[in-house]
Amino acid sequence: MREANTDEVTGLKSENKDLKQTVAELYLRNDWLKKQGMEHARGAPYHPQTKGKIERYHRSMKNVVKLKHDYCPWELKKVIAEWVEHYNHERYHESLDNVTPANVYVSRRNEILNQRAVVKVRTMTERKVHNLRLAG
Repeated sequence: MREANTDEVTGLKSENKDLKQTVAELYLRNDWLKKQGMEHARGAPYHPQTKGKIERYHRSMKNVVKLKHDYCPWELKKVIAEWVEHYNHERYHESLDNVTPANVYVSRRNEILNQRAVVKVRTMTERKVHNLRLAG
């Protein structure tokens, strides 16, 4: 049996320290998630179907980000930040009844949908009146 040298021992100590820090961070994250009423869900590795929403988000982002040629890391960061801003505040999401995630987050979804319903009824009434006038 050989003896471990000093470098191997200090390497093991630092690995254990990193492991302890990682475990502590996981406990903090799980506590925060529980307070928010969420739980950490794990997907199967190398199986993107189980993580469909985030995979779809990444695909949408790549379709936009890859179109631009960035020569510096800060240019890429700027483009990604612009994409995130667009995605959350400007882009309507079909799964959210064509409302932006920012509006859903601040609880404006129902207000927006009600406004749209009023506009739709008004528009349909105006069309009906217009078509009746044309018909005679």
